[in-house]
Amino acid sequence: MSLLLGGTRLAVSAASMAARQKKAGKSHPAPTKNAASASASVPGAGAAPVTGLGVTSFSYKGQTVPVKRTTPETFKGKGGPEIQALEALLAERHMALLADSVQSFLPAAQHEAIVEATRKAVATRPNWNYAPYRQELAFYEKEEARRQQKLQLAPNSAK
Repeated sequence: MSLLLGGTRLAVSAASMAARQKKAGKSHPAPTKNAASASASVPGAGAAPVTGLGVTSFSYKGQTVPVKRTTPETFKGKGGPEIQALEALLAERHMALLADSVQSFLPAAQHEAIVEATRKAVATRPNWNYAPYRQELAFYEKEEARRQQKLQLAPNSAK
């Protein structure tokens, strides 16, 4: 249930951010390699491919997931520490995802921390391209739900 609420909150944040970007008429930098097809296989990620500075992708069980990581030199102005905190939390979950293909890797506390870090980053730097982060989190939420379902079914099938 908390995954659903967190996802809803993140979607609302994303919608308000997109509206601000559209109103401001901002555009994003040119795509990097691997970014053009990155969002095509992520359900709920939207039809438009995720592009921008620092956007790459990883594959997991046949799905390609966009990943955005930046360096401190990328940031001019405010918002750098908040965005890098968000990226660090997502990187931790990526490592946890790869560490075990069966066990839970996105506990509610970690999910909420990512949602809160996203809120802080959006509040500090609203014109940043957050689409890759949203798509990465959406993938983690889906994979976590799949694992939770499998874990709940496993004890019942052993009887």
